Amino acid sequence: MGYHILKHTTQKRIFDILLGTVILIITLPVQILIYILILITTFENPIFIQVRAGKNNKPFYCIKFRTMRGKMINAGENENYRITRIGRVLRLIGLDELPQLWNVLYGNMSLVGPRPTFLYQTAKYTPYQAQRLKVKPGITGLAQIKGRNRLSWQERIEYDIQYVQNWSLRLDIWILLQTPLAMLRWKDAYGKEGKNDNFE
Repeated sequence: MGYHILKHTTQKRIFDILLGTVILIITLPVQILIYILILITTFENPIFIQVRAGKNNKPFYCIKFRTMRGKMINAGENENYRITRIGRVLRLIGLDELPQLWNVLYGNMSLVGPRPTFLYQTAKYTPYQAQRLKVKPGITGLAQIKGRNRLSWQERIEYDIQYVQNWSLRLDIWILLQTPLAMLRWKDAYGKEGKNDNFE
């Protein structure tokens, strides 16, 4: 069993490094353009770094493009902010997550996996829900292609656990192929109340 887990972990890491490097090179011009646009429209640091829960609930610094202006209080429990115009567009198609490719190459995220969430949220997990923390968080995942923010929290967690229990490289590839189509389903970027819950 231990060898089986190690083999899968090694395969997934090699896959992340190889494909992550290719995607990073391809998207680098877009990332530079987004960086400049945020800088000249907000006059703030275009890069936003926040502590999230990683594999086995280990904290790590998650990198994103800045989409908000205002004061962030207590890592997401109480927010006093407003989404910028460019930030709204970036969130709509998920481009604010592109800097997380650096997290993937560093090793605290994967291309595919449950979205990283806050430590105050994982502290409330039941043992069943905590199964989603057995793998590295991902830039995209099964819950993202099944409905993104249109899903309830419990539905997202159920999809995440389903992913953890059935992981394979074939599943990762399938999710990655489905992700561009999911990004184009703009209605899925907003929840049932019309809110973009991008703190997942």
